Amino acid sequence: RIEYTETVLGQINNLVDEATTIASNPDSDNREALAQQVANMRDQIMGLANSKLGNNYIFHGHLTDTAPFDETTGAYDNTLPGSDEDHRTLIGDGIQITINADGSDMFIESGDNLFTILDDLETALFADNDTDIAATVNPLYRIGDQMETIRSGLAATYKRLETTDEHWEAFSLSVENMRSTVEDADVTEAAIDLQLQKTSYEMLL
Repeated sequence: RIEYTETVLGQINNLVDEATTIASNPDSDNREALAQQVANMRDQIMGLANSKLGNNYIFHGHLTDTAPFDETTGAYDNTLPGSDEDHRTLIGDGIQITINADGSDMFIESGDNLFTILDDLETALFADNDTDIAATVNPLYRIGDQMETIRSGLAATYKRLETTDEHWEAFSLSVENMRSTVEDADVTEAAIDLQLQKTSYEMLL
């Protein structure tokens, strides 16, 4: 899930960067074409923001069976409990990691909704309005930076999961090896397993 989420965010981040470039330096002779390009980007980002992994939406907190964003307005559906919560995954005895799954944390910054900004940029380009075009630049930069921060956190979490997975594989192998050499399996095996679990737990803290 983490790897897939980071990949989707990376694709969205690239599209936001393209939109930011257009807003920062719009070609005055080709603004209708740029407006259409922004509209296409908005549609692509909407599709990605409402992505599913299997049958589950990945950016709507615990509400994995409902789309997070309205395709027409771009509004984030936070009307139901769980829409602003993260996913937690158990990776060891009493040890959890948190996976950011709240779309409002990713695509809305200080009240600025990414889809609204893209709609405004499209409208401003069609109207050839330099002031309104310029007004979209900073919000796009801020949302782009926000997504980069979240992606960095996801990458760190994924690395920790990889390390944990390797650790548990080594742990399981060690237990099997010890079991094969222990004579009194009923008592000694239990003691060894308990000590190894305690040690592995302390290592993950």
